[in-house]
Amino acid sequence: MKMASKSSQLWQLSASEISTLMENRKVSPVELLETVLERHKRLNPLLNAVVTLNVAGARGAARASPQR
Repeated sequence: MKMASKSSQLWQLSASEISTLMENRKVSPVELLETVLERHKRLNPLLNAVVTLNVAGARGAARASPQR
């Protein structure tokens, strides 16, 4: 699994690949969430796919995850 910039490339990986990275502690839940939020910020104005976004709740859950 090759990645030029780990965070910017996470969205291109399968759920299985992301799971492996998290299990091996190469990607934290917080890093994954921030990558997803950045992509959402760029694409949602075009797609209008997310109506409600609980960023504070998501960040709290990511920080509390045992796989930090």
